Amino acid sequence: MKKTTARFACPVFYLLKFRYLKIGLCFLLITILMGSVVLEAKEINSAKVERKVRPIEKLLQESKEALNKKNIEKAKEKCDLGMESLLKLKKDLEREEYDYLLGEFALLRLKINQNDKLEVANIKSSLFPLVWNARVEKWIDYYTVRDRKYFSRSLKRSEQYIPRVKEIFREASLPEDLAYVAIVESGYYPFAHSPKRAVGHWQFIKHTARANGLEINYWYDERRDPEKSARAAARELKDLYERFGSWELALAGYNCGRYRVAKAINKAGTRDYWALSLPRETENYVPKIMAAIFIIKEPEIFGFTLNLEEQPSWAEVTINGSMDLRLVAQCAESSLKEIQELNPELRQLCTPPDKKKYTLKLPPGKKGVFLKNLALLPEEKRYLSKKEIKKRKIIVYMVKKGDTLSRIAHRQRVSVWQLKKWNNLKSDRIYPRQRIKIYPYRI
Repeated sequence: MKKTTARFACPVFYLLKFRYLKIGLCFLLITILMGSVVLEAKEINSAKVERKVRPIEKLLQESKEALNKKNIEKAKEKCDLGMESLLKLKKDLEREEYDYLLGEFALLRLKINQNDKLEVANIKSSLFPLVWNARVEKWIDYYTVRDRKYFSRSLKRSEQYIPRVKEIFREASLPEDLAYVAIVESGYYPFAHSPKRAVGHWQFIKHTARANGLEINYWYDERRDPEKSARAAARELKDLYERFGSWELALAGYNCGRYRVAKAINKAGTRDYWALSLPRETENYVPKIMAAIFIIKEPEIFGFTLNLEEQPSWAEVTINGSMDLRLVAQCAESSLKEIQELNPELRQLCTPPDKKKYTLKLPPGKKGVFLKNLALLPEEKRYLSKKEIKKRKIIVYMVKKGDTLSRIAHRQRVSVWQLKKWNNLKSDRIYPRQRIKIYPYRI
């Protein structure tokens, strides 16, 4: 009986299998057909966009040719017509292609203006006479075309800082356009750091930072404080200007060091920045700043927007002890990430215990909420006790026989990656009696 069942079951199984195979093939065929339809639609749309872009590219080329022949009026006409057509295609083009073409038109427009001696003559800086030469043009091209995304992000970040930084430079009797130097230095990113261990908006190394009154310790790094670092930059730049008598030379000294600039002046027998033999980075430094100023002074020409806020986009509150940043975020009804971004100088998850009073930045409009929620907490819960602060300091662990990085990381509730980073370890290998630094609350 069992054999008979097996004999009849076998063909049924294959019939069912064949049926499901046919269904599967049908689904596959439908998917392929749908995919080809979608692909064909995309290709048709792409072809339409390409047909619209071709005349724009032609106008760009014709404008360049007219400029080369010194036919300024024709170059201007073709350039403006091309840019106008491009702006209408913004929604249809890929972002990268649109930005590239916009950057090309913007740079070309500025070259036309420079040849026309009209609009470029109106772009002035309180820092120095703006020079248009091949070195400056190279960086205008870089910021507007090749590295447009980065420069655009830098401008956006700078909006909340530049008004206050300009005020700081005015108070120090310095040109307010020095505020734009930080766009070249760091893109106004407070956590920026270089291979030479320069940090913050103004890219100070430790020695120069401390010489200009900035504090750096386990709890905080004032190079990352937007206002304090700007004041330090004002002191350093003022000192350099008093030494060299020229902002081009002062900025060169800021970049590569005053002694190197003095040596280059003595060797060349001239104080003309453009004639000096300096490190390549420094030779590009002033042209970068000039290029940035050209763009910032007329952002619309290059398709950028710059909305400089009159008021800072944060509120300030003074606290009377060391406070956990997570509690700050809770009281301000905000997030830890936002509190950290507003207070980039803080290196740990708390305000410094060595300062009896500390001014914290909070999201705009959150000061009242913060103070109200803080007052609802019992006094002993508001600030960290001495015992809690002690726990947050560096732990130096002595490696024992049988220890591994993963075991140490597990016990200390940190990651192996963090242990390797804190101790500059290139591999997972450790040895008995080796000292391992652990930062339990390190950001």
